Amino acid sequence: MIDVNKVTEKVKRFFDREGVPPIVQADDTYHVLGKYRIVVKDGVYDLYKHEHYVDALSSSAAALSWCIYDSKNQWQQTHTILTNDRKIQQYRFEIENRKRILKDTKDADTREWLLIRINEDAQRLREAKRNLDKCVKLTKYIKIKGFNDESK
Repeated sequence: MIDVNKVTEKVKRFFDREGVPPIVQADDTYHVLGKYRIVVKDGVYDLYKHEHYVDALSSSAAALSWCIYDSKNQWQQTHTILTNDRKIQQYRFEIENRKRILKDTKDADTREWLLIRINEDAQRLREAKRNLDKCVKLTKYIKIKGFNDESK
């Protein structure tokens, strides 16, 4: 059986010894902190940890923040990032879909209902973006302090 902690420690020592930067880009793939991979495809950021698929995120900032929080074992924050990113994608879809329906709708009551729902979704979208931005801003502190100190 593989001891993940031993492997992680060996990878960290390798990165320290070789002077490998915490983020390495190779074409459309980012290798982060030696154990994460972010693959960019069609504006979606597929996230992998130890070659196991985690999720698809809608921004590089969210994907990188997830990696940083996970490396520090802050699972509540990783969950918050994934949850809010999904909400953002869902609300964007709902708003676009309702706007398309609104164009073709003639009934005044249905139009009013659609406008109310669009406004509610827009408010929820702003809230989810604020929550995600809070998580991303907290990781900027780690970036400023330096990856080497935080990844040990």
